[in-house]
Amino acid sequence: MSNTSKTKNQKPESPLKRGAKSYAMSAATFGIADMGETGRRVKNIAAALRKKRSYRVETFSQAVERQGLTEQHIVKRMREVKAAAELMAMFSAVVLILLIVAVISAWPFMVVSLLILVTMWAVLQMMVWRFRYD
Repeated sequence: MSNTSKTKNQKPESPLKRGAKSYAMSAATFGIADMGETGRRVKNIAAALRKKRSYRVETFSQAVERQGLTEQHIVKRMREVKAAAELMAMFSAVVLILLIVAVISAWPFMVVSLLILVTMWAVLQMMVWRFRYD
């Protein structure tokens, strides 16, 4: 009976106060209440990373056979890759010369820094294409 008399004598909570209490409770229990879902997600990610992946191990001749390539296809692709490597080497040289001119001529810092980035990208791309050729 005492519980019913207390609830009758209390004023009903305003929607603003009820919303504030709800927000405070969710903020206070944010880390604790969602720990189960977070733990499950972390466990799923860890399990996916631990799975053994099967990698195909085959020789070059087996890969050629599987893809149905001829000697002409291989030679043509080697020429294409070598041409791309040489093109990137020329582009790298041009950009490097432009960078040296920019530094000597005291061009603005933004231009010089952009040229440094382009030079690094070009040199790395040249190395990638040369690696593919080799």
